[in-house]
Amino acid sequence: MLHQVTVSEGKKKFRTDLLAIRTLEGLIILATGGEKPHVGAVAIAIPRPSLKDSGQTSVTLSSFTLVGHKDHVIANEIAETIAKEFNEVTVAIAGMHIENAEEKDIRQLVANSKKALENLIHELHKTKCVFSKKRIKTTRACRRRSARERSSVHHVRDARTHAS
Repeated sequence: MLHQVTVSEGKKKFRTDLLAIRTLEGLIILATGGEKPHVGAVAIAIPRPSLKDSGQTSVTLSSFTLVGHKDHVIANEIAETIAKEFNEVTVAIAGMHIENAEEKDIRQLVANSKKALENLIHELHKTKCVFSKKRIKTTRACRRRSARERSSVHHVRDARTHAS
């Protein structure tokens, strides 16, 4: 069973969309945006105890970037941040492009990506009760809460989509 959460930030060519798919053993995040969404980089972050402070979570991060792309910056940040926050293996796939972008355009797209990431973390925390490490929790209260939250997330997404 998979659980999906979608958030968006920005408008028109500065819009960033994040789709999170929560599995029983990790998270997959698709980050697209700009005028030409694509696959530009893939990153995987594996949480582990910090080598300096075992009370802290760190990650082992690996990434692959397509030639000529710089999407690894966003993919790496998303994978690392989510893996640390939820202590789960996280794969991030990123691809954002604005034709003939100026530096300010790139900064705006990156800023929207960071804001979308904050919103995604918030939404994922709300839906975390659905999953435990080895099985899906089936408590009636958790199912009701999850259904309400999924409904509200989709309403927010739909409202943002129609407003753009």
